[in-house]
Amino acid sequence: MFSQKAFGARLEFLRSKTKFNLFQMPNEIGVESNGYLQYEMGVRIPHEDVLNAICDYYNVSAEWLLVGIALNDNERLLTEEFEKDKAERAESLRKLGIYD
Repeated sequence: MFSQKAFGARLEFLRSKTKFNLFQMPNEIGVESNGYLQYEMGVRIPHEDVLNAICDYYNVSAEWLLVGIALNDNERLLTEEFEKDKAERAESLRKLGIYD
């Protein structure tokens, strides 16, 4: 099932695996900074051409990025890493008393 928030979280996770920060990444794929920020925040979904550019850059399918369906071994590995990262972030927030 599609979730804009989950889409944004997967996109943020992919960017975190690069050397680029939130302001550098948009230049790498040729999109506006504000738009890219909204994608990562899960506020907005990119048009097909931008989505394809993002998928090409990260070497993932639109299915994985949009709904988390792994179509190959690389995406299955990314899913495992993403879920581990998500759990670690949730635990950190719990320790701070921010997340139940």
